[in-house]
Amino acid sequence: MQNRLDKSVKAWFNSLKEKYHLSIVNKDSFEQVYSLRVSKGRFLLVVLSLISAIFLISLAIISFTPIKRFVPGFESDEMHQSLVLMQQQLELLEREIEGKLSYGAHLDTVIAEVDTTIFSASASSISNEKNSSEIQTASVPLYNYHFYKPVSGLISQPFKVKNKHFGVDIVCKKNEAVKATLGGKVLLAAWTVEEGNIIAIQHQDNLVSFYKHNSALLKRRGDLVKAGEIIAIVGNSGELTTGPHLHFEIWQKGTPLDPSDLINFE
Repeated sequence: MQNRLDKSVKAWFNSLKEKYHLSIVNKDSFEQVYSLRVSKGRFLLVVLSLISAIFLISLAIISFTPIKRFVPGFESDEMHQSLVLMQQQLELLEREIEGKLSYGAHLDTVIAEVDTTIFSASASSISNEKNSSEIQTASVPLYNYHFYKPVSGLISQPFKVKNKHFGVDIVCKKNEAVKATLGGKVLLAAWTVEEGNIIAIQHQDNLVSFYKHNSALLKRRGDLVKAGEIIAIVGNSGELTTGPHLHFEIWQKGTPLDPSDLINFE
């Protein structure tokens, strides 16, 4: 068995040494154009060399040219950085969406909520004159309210509904105290990506005030506050800000009011 195998291997090696004559002739005149004598072993060696050269050249082209971007599963440094950046932007968008959904949910709760606690003091003060079942809360004209200015400073951006700027930007010192413009109940104390730390207070007659871009909030949702009470600290939080200031809004029954018509901020 071993002798037969040895003979087969020896015969195969001998076949590689056999010479072959390769001729190229003109089909019309049968004139020989090219001739070559080559062995089977040399022919196989040339073929393997060509295959290896093609493989190496292809590998070099894929590794050192932009063609590598089209190779499935290949990830360059630039592509990796781009994927990381896209992942970070996606996480930021997710946080922003979560913040907006939370913000909207709080506002929906605020609008639907009837705040009877705010008016308990006024109701008790007239309980001796009228039966409690006959008490009704009347709407008070805005000029009868005394709106405290939340901060003192200059208005850098006024109230403009056309530009969807539903309040005023008041430039003031960093870390200055923010005060409640009227007494009421804190309906929202949260953080959003665009507007930073926000606090909203529900007042009488469906009035709601908003204080945005704070560095810190000193009240929580559900807290009762008095007019002029400190509720936050001026800051520069959120993406929609370029420096320390307070964005202040006043709404009534879903309609924005111009705070500068109600308060002198100087």
